[in-house]
Amino acid sequence: MIGAAALAVAGVVALQTVPERSRISLDAGVSHVTYDEFLPSAAFYISPAFTASGDRFLVRARGTWLGFESGNHSLQAALLGSWLEQSRPGSAIELGVEIGASRYESFGNFSRLLARTVFHFRSAERQGGWAGLIAGAINSQGTALAAGQFSGGLVFGAAGLDWSVSGSGTLVERSGYADFEVRARRGWPSGVELEARAAARAGDRDARPGIYGEAAAVLPLSRWSSLVLAAGRYPPEWLRGTVGGRYVSAALRFAPPLRPRVRRPGIRSADGSVPDGAAGVPVALVEVSGGRGALQVLVFRAPGAARVELMADFTDWQPVSLEPAGEGLWKLAVRLVPGRYRLNVRLDGGEWLAPAGTTAVEDDFQGTVGTVVVR
Repeated sequence: MIGAAALAVAGVVALQTVPERSRISLDAGVSHVTYDEFLPSAAFYISPAFTASGDRFLVRARGTWLGFESGNHSLQAALLGSWLEQSRPGSAIELGVEIGASRYESFGNFSRLLARTVFHFRSAERQGGWAGLIAGAINSQGTALAAGQFSGGLVFGAAGLDWSVSGSGTLVERSGYADFEVRARRGWPSGVELEARAAARAGDRDARPGIYGEAAAVLPLSRWSSLVLAAGRYPPEWLRGTVGGRYVSAALRFAPPLRPRVRRPGIRSADGSVPDGAAGVPVALVEVSGGRGALQVLVFRAPGAARVELMADFTDWQPVSLEPAGEGLWKLAVRLVPGRYRLNVRLDGGEWLAPAGTTAVEDDFQGTVGTVVVR
């Protein structure tokens, strides 16, 4: 309990420090699931989630309530906190703690307390990988067991997809198994996302089928909501107390944007006014050009910058990296319908700025935001 409270306090402090990368969501849906060695059942579920991250920390929480047609229900909750320390350019070490518990009716209780160490590396914009170790204890039905897992993988971009190839070995007391997985993901500016994974397991003491896979699609319905469709087969997970099974599900996801409250020095004059053109701002919006359909290309000039990020109402105020376009120019292609949009830009991880070339106005959080009209 003390560890959970300390982690929660650390998360609150972190959220107050870098709130611009916070995200909250709520999934509500139906599922048809067949757990291993159980009869098929329809179910309804509600799953809230929260994530906050910064350059050096990550806090993630999720809970799930699942009600079955039999009248039984289950409850799961998990909290993860991590600290990231850069060891050298292109690499970093992540230190974290994971706490979780699940309960099915008056039996089927499970809990875990795990520490994790992960080494991350990146060799190019869309290439990198990791190697990690998890160690700790699980408690299943009142029995405490030592548990651990080692894993490693590579991430890269190819054929317009984001790929992940990974392998892991899991050990609980003297029993264990190994997994190998390939995952592919594709996202579009419209917000549509498709993801699929195929995997194989070896060494499972219960001799369950060794091949499994899942596929999911996220289809936007509005700026704050989307339809999430998923189906597949997944194996039992010893470290987290989940039972293997097959499922088909459909859910509505609500994810309202959490607008950050950040200071943006350099935008105001000494008398507190916002100068025309935001003179002195080291980044400027120089072009908005229309492409095919509703695709718009936003071009910014930021001489000397090594990295440029944008957050806007059309990104739900989540940071998005811009692509270099040569000679100090940076661009972002995004689907926008005609209208007025609000945005901010930052260079090399610095302060968020209302770029020159936009109209700088007060926002609702005592900050300054740039506005631009797309025609």
